[in-house]
Amino acid sequence: MPRGNDVFLVSNFISLDSLVFCLFLFAAIYAMIAALAMPRFERRMQTHAVRSDLGVSVLKPLCGAEPRLFENLSTFCEQTHRRFELIFSVASVADPAIETVRHLQAAYPGCAMRLVIDAREHGRNRKVGNLLNASAHARHEIIVLADSDIAVTPRYLETVAAPLADPTVGVVTCLYHAAPVGGIWTRIGALFVNEWFAPSVRVAHGGGSRRYGFGATLALSRATRSAAFTRSRTASPTTTTSPNMRAASVCAPYSRR
Repeated sequence: MPRGNDVFLVSNFISLDSLVFCLFLFAAIYAMIAALAMPRFERRMQTHAVRSDLGVSVLKPLCGAEPRLFENLSTFCEQTHRRFELIFSVASVADPAIETVRHLQAAYPGCAMRLVIDAREHGRNRKVGNLLNASAHARHEIIVLADSDIAVTPRYLETVAAPLADPTVGVVTCLYHAAPVGGIWTRIGALFVNEWFAPSVRVAHGGGSRRYGFGATLALSRATRSAAFTRSRTASPTTTTSPNMRAASVCAPYSRR
């Protein structure tokens, strides 16, 4: 016959064992939901081309000589969209990224691209300030904000710009998958993006959530941008950009870090 202390130890063991089992079960269920959400997310990808009369201005904030910078930027020069321009912006005449842009201009003479060197700051976020300086030079109706460390397929611009033909769409974002550029830390970072971040986005998207945007890609019309700036100056910090507009997401294969 077991003593009282023995019963107490067995009870604690069973409780711990049950807790671990529940944690593994929850993780397995979540993984199954993410796996089931992925095909649905893929089917929602919009592949129709944007109207030919809507040009696209791609804003690329640059800072320093990043790994594979030339290769990543080159993919934006090979887009199939009919009318687009690339605007690269740096905050210093001594920025090493300028040399990469010069090489890019020589390699793709037929691609409309410009370099903006502007040291003006707009608040504490220098990347945002860099984008604001570049946006003043945008000529087209659709504006795409794209990070410097992503590589894209030739139909990237057509895909991210297409949903903006719907007037109820305010912002288009794009999920991406990560590719390590060497070293253990980049591999860990890629693992985090591909195995945790991306599945969580698919689950949220499958549940109907659309109120998010990824800094790697944000596409919006000039009208939406103007409305956002107007509201940011006159409304409280909790006010949404446009209550009558929604965000649209397009599929992951179009950009990768």
